[in-house]
Amino acid sequence: SGILVEMVDRDSLEVVLDVDEVDIGNLSPGQPAVITLETWPDVQIDGQIASIAPLAKNDASALVTFEVFVSLGETELPVLVGMTANADLVTARQEGVLLVPNAAITADRKAGTYTVNRVHTDPDGNRTTVPVEVTVGLKDNEHTQIIDGLVEGDIVVLGQLSEPTQIEFGPGQGELVR
Repeated sequence: SGILVEMVDRDSLEVVLDVDEVDIGNLSPGQPAVITLETWPDVQIDGQIASIAPLAKNDASALVTFEVFVSLGETELPVLVGMTANADLVTARQEGVLLVPNAAITADRKAGTYTVNRVHTDPDGNRTTVPVEVTVGLKDNEHTQIIDGLVEGDIVVLGQLSEPTQIEFGPGQGELVR
């Protein structure tokens, strides 16, 4: 004996995520999410947290996780049950903020400080880099909000390259995602 027929309602599909207990306190039903599927990684589908399991998952690892169920919004894609999905859960959002790529920021965890290497150009056109302490805000997988220490139009160095790549940045939209 066993399951003979399994019915699936394709109009109410959900993505199931395992979320670490350190992050679960920032989540609640109704929060927005952005979902991508491995089959179509360049297409974003809007969704939202439908529910959070009240009991931690019971597995062999020491990591405590909870299942988070994210409803899949409307899409023209022929989504199938069992597809691999990724979701960014939006826990905060701000618009009109100053953003820099995460690769431009160096964190000193012990001191609790963040610095960037700002490019300074003297009157003769010679460029040097100057470490500048910054105050950071929201962060996602690519960018970090700068609250203080830089202004729009500053040029910063990306990464720890011997021949640094400079970029200019300006105001953008920041949202914290997990």
